[in-house]
Amino acid sequence: DPAIAAGLKCGDIITHINDIPATSSQQMTDAVEKSGGNGIRLKIDRNGEITEVNLVPVMSVNGKYKAGLWVRDSSAGIGTVTFYDDSSGMFAGLGHGVCDVDTGKIMPLNNGEAVRARVNGFYKSSAGNPGELCGIFSDMALGNLRVNHEMGVYGELLQPSGAKVIPVALESEVKLGKAQIITTIDDNGPQYYDIEITKIYPTSDLSARNMIIKVTDPVLLEKTGGIVQGMSGSPIVQNSMLVGAVTHVFVNAPDQGYAIFAERMLETMDSLKSNDIAKAS
Repeated sequence: DPAIAAGLKCGDIITHINDIPATSSQQMTDAVEKSGGNGIRLKIDRNGEITEVNLVPVMSVNGKYKAGLWVRDSSAGIGTVTFYDDSSGMFAGLGHGVCDVDTGKIMPLNNGEAVRARVNGFYKSSAGNPGELCGIFSDMALGNLRVNHEMGVYGELLQPSGAKVIPVALESEVKLGKAQIITTIDDNGPQYYDIEITKIYPTSDLSARNMIIKVTDPVLLEKTGGIVQGMSGSPIVQNSMLVGAVTHVFVNAPDQGYAIFAERMLETMDSLKSNDIAKAS
């Protein structure tokens, strides 16, 4: 296999192809097909370390040169925007990073768009089989993605949201007990559903799994079985404050899942704004 012979590994990020910045999988395909069997110089980012390898394509049975690579240059899916900050024009969503399906690592982000999606149904969750929201992407861009972070995805809105203003709770203000999530499972749009916050983890835990929540709403349990994929980022409201966002479902108990503190997401957004200010100055 040419890729193995060159020393490439799953999860490597190709940054340059023959000294030209890599921007798409098609660019890699073109370089291989036009190589004539000569080596292709690749610059690789492997866990933050930059190295160079020489990839020598081989002729396949169909008479074309191949490299034995599967290259991914994009990703798309349904997730939920958690909150907007009209003062900065930024939004936050998901509550966790977008990870590569094969490596589990957060995917580097060059650019991206948040587009409107029409959620028109779902596959119901059951023990051992998480469900998912089903929907159709529209051509209407809502904003530009800037950062794919372990605390969520962040970007700028193209226009003010006009959404209801709600205060963000401090971690110390989040309590065990009753709360609600706001989520969309069908054409009826965002709806409130009852949950309970059953566990809160210490502040020292820096992961995006700050709370355990349990869906108690009989309507949501009957329809979806609890939490389904695509609900990530769904806001959690308690005492008229935004306290967090849904991040993960428990595979074997889909009525339960993890959530992140909203304050943690807001801090991440503020740090991004601070970095912009520092760069501008």
